[in-house]
Amino acid sequence: MIKIPYGISGFETIRKESFKYIDKTKYIRDIEKEAYCMYVRPRRFGKTLFTTTLDAYYSIDKKDEYEELFKGLDIYDNPTEKRNSYYILNFNFSGMLFDTKIDIKELEKSFIEKVYQHCKKFIERYKLSINIENKGTAASILENVLVSFQGLHLQNNIYIIIDEYDHFTNGLLEGECKTFLNILGRAGFVGAFYEVIKAYTDYNVVERFFATGVVPLTLDSMTSGFNITTSLTLNPQYVAMTGLTEEEVRKVVNEVENIPLFLTEEKI
Repeated sequence: MIKIPYGISGFETIRKESFKYIDKTKYIRDIEKEAYCMYVRPRRFGKTLFTTTLDAYYSIDKKDEYEELFKGLDIYDNPTEKRNSYYILNFNFSGMLFDTKIDIKELEKSFIEKVYQHCKKFIERYKLSINIENKGTAASILENVLVSFQGLHLQNNIYIIIDEYDHFTNGLLEGECKTFLNILGRAGFVGAFYEVIKAYTDYNVVERFFATGVVPLTLDSMTSGFNITTSLTLNPQYVAMTGLTEEEVRKVVNEVENIPLFLTEEKI
């Protein structure tokens, strides 16, 4: 019986617990040609699953699990040069407050907390000798981590992966657009956060970047503050990198046995 991973977006869980996985790993080979990528798709399109796939493939702490996680997939027999070569710094901004009635200070506080918690997980995951405090701005917390990481003189660099990068800023568009633009500008707390990322790509600390979300408006609004990404969104080569094609759906349906695909009114 095929196990359908309904509501499960973690690549490791899907692979280790033998859920059905639609193989998208061939795209890893293609996007590795671009250092800083941006990819937007509608909600419920498998974006989070793809980011966790990238994490499992590129993280240095998953090297010993490569066979377990990727055997039988497209990328397994022909891996890329950069496989298991990075310290993965994840950010996921889903679940943040974004009601237009919320004070900007409260919104910034929520953003700072998210950045701090993800930076803390990064440090704990790789057992890095870095100390951080939940004080200051999101940009200063991130910069402290990146500066400290640089001082460790490690052999491998950082790959930043951001999921739901625009989750809370999209909500602001329902209110005052001026507020939206202010927080994304260089003086705004979101703009300053991305400015730090951009700066440390120049310092050979952040070597790769991948961000996904629902619309490109948030990053587009930061203009020169964060103009380093290559958009994969409209490139036909990546149209099926997330989501399911008709061919993929038909293949899964054909694998299903003894499950009625259509219910008559009597059976309902």
